Amino acid sequence: MSPYPELGLENNTKRIELLEEQAQLIYEEWFVRMKFPNYENTKIDAETGLPEGWTNITLAEISKINANSISSSFDEDIQYIDISSVSTKSIDHTTEYQIKEAPGRAKRMVTHGDIIWSCVRPNRKSYAVIWKPEENTIASTGFSVITPIDVSTSFLYQALGTEQFIAYLTNRATGAAYPAVKSIDFKEYDISLPPKLLIDKFDAQTKDYLDVIWNLKQQNQKLKEARDILLPRLMMGIIEV
Repeated sequence: MSPYPELGLENNTKRIELLEEQAQLIYEEWFVRMKFPNYENTKIDAETGLPEGWTNITLAEISKINANSISSSFDEDIQYIDISSVSTKSIDHTTEYQIKEAPGRAKRMVTHGDIIWSCVRPNRKSYAVIWKPEENTIASTGFSVITPIDVSTSFLYQALGTEQFIAYLTNRATGAAYPAVKSIDFKEYDISLPPKLLIDKFDAQTKDYLDVIWNLKQQNQKLKEARDILLPRLMMGIIEV
């Protein structure tokens, strides 16, 4: 088999990992360690213990949780996101269904910029951002769908991927066999929200990352298809290495 599909896959995967790591590092430096631009000259509010201009706020105040579900009259084909198809920061695949043949949990409507988080076993970190989805992409009710309303997706996506948030969900999970959280657990999560100007500066540095990552994943899908075509031909001796 030609080495090029595998080489392209490897290079793209490394680039994706580097971009994700870079966005995470910036977020942690600014909003966890509090070493944001001009932090040395920012006073601490004695009452809140936060830098001036920051506020403590719940996730429900800056986003919608499970805002939209398909109606009983919905009668179109869907691209379905199941819990098993999502790993950390990645929707690994979707499955096409006629709605009448889709699993009963195929209910959550998702749109560009949403963030989905598995409610089951949150310690597994099965979450991802919805970016340029195909039409009629529907997620399982096993996910909480978080739609940013007063903050950017790039900021909230990082906030909901911190170890602090994962520990919060893990501690709130109930059930011995399948520990799970509920939508209320997401709504009640407390976030230290920086001023809009600082969030805008974060977005200016990271807003293109999600686009680039999406493009690289699209390329990887095509490379996998090319590899899957070449491999059988190689094994049958139709082509040579």
